[in-house]
Amino acid sequence: MGSHEDVLRIPDVLEGVEFLDHALSLIYDTSRNDMKKRASEVTARQGRPGTFSVKVPF
Repeated sequence: MGSHEDVLRIPDVLEGVEFLDHALSLIYDTSRNDMKKRASEVTARQGRPGTFSVKVPF
């Protein structure tokens, strides 16, 4: 029978989907690592933009 009664209820399914979504995010979501990398790059440039669309004096 597992952890459910005879009938699987909608809240049970939705909770399972939330767990699956979280697990997949932990495996495949690299946005946190990308954000850390980008923040390090900005810090290394001392906050200056990486590229300029106009000529700046610094």
